[in-house]
Amino acid sequence: MSEITAKPTWYKGVQFKSRLEARWAVFFDEMGIKYIYEPRPVQLKYGIRYLPDFLLTNVVVRGDNSGFIYAEVKGRDRYDDIPYIERAKIEAFAEYEKIIILGNIPEEVYKCFNDHFSDGMFNYRFIDGDSYPCFFSKHNGNIWLCGPDHNEFDKRASMRALSYAKLANFEKEEGVINL
Repeated sequence: MSEITAKPTWYKGVQFKSRLEARWAVFFDEMGIKYIYEPRPVQLKYGIRYLPDFLLTNVVVRGDNSGFIYAEVKGRDRYDDIPYIERAKIEAFAEYEKIIILGNIPEEVYKCFNDHFSDGMFNYRFIDGDSYPCFFSKHNGNIWLCGPDHNEFDKRASMRALSYAKLANFEKEEGVINL
């Protein structure tokens, strides 16, 4: 598998390391998710340093109302396609903090809600010892990170935000989105 070179991209005055990270920032903005890009490096076991891509500061996870979770952007469609050393860092970090992996923005937005996860496909994946597919949703004024079995949550906001992220056209230096 050949590696794709990341293209630094400006969005709302922040230079993201890749276009995909900027697209996820668009998604967060459309969902009303507050975030900090590259919040701080963390010292893991054996002197390994790890810098998560995002800290999301207003998301409810599994009923935990602390309101924050870290997010790592990986341009992969399968968790197993992420290089082993990168997965090992993420899983070591997950021993201390909540983290999700964000894959590619789906080509067909509705796919992130279909039950196709048994093949290892993911759009978002929560890591906590065991990993499971999940999605962002709005419910009772809050933003939730849910498993695919939460049918009572409103997925329309997430679908809309994914569409905006997918269609975002970043102009050269201004970081403007044209939809």
